[in-house]
Amino acid sequence: MSTVAKSAAVSLLLLVAALVAGYFVGRRIPNLQAPISIEDEMWVADGGSFHVVLRDARNRRYAIGVEGSLGVPPSNFEVYVQPWFSFFPVPIYLARSSQEEQALLAAVEAWSKQLADPKPQAQSLAQVARVLRSRKS
Repeated sequence: MSTVAKSAAVSLLLLVAALVAGYFVGRRIPNLQAPISIEDEMWVADGGSFHVVLRDARNRRYAIGVEGSLGVPPSNFEVYVQPWFSFFPVPIYLARSSQEEQALLAAVEAWSKQLADPKPQAQSLAQVARVLRSRKS
């Protein structure tokens, strides 16, 4: 095997290892620092899907999304997180009743109390919490 081929193989293995490690690290829910603001939120006309991007006091961004529709009960909605929204906006879907999902519910409930301007911003986090509670088995 040539030096170029070996170098390419090693680079590919390192990339795959970084992606797999990033996936598992990305499943951890961050400890966002108050005050937390909602930087962006998008509601889809299907009646159930939305995406919210949070920003904390240390300028970290964290995105949470819900996929569903009016014809499906909220307990069947899919929930995803995008831990590296700014750099690599790939969703990581959370398994129903998983530890990650329970940690996200606890975090969302805590973050709701730490919003910089809670009145107009509380709706999207409250909806995330409702969907997560409905998914408990």
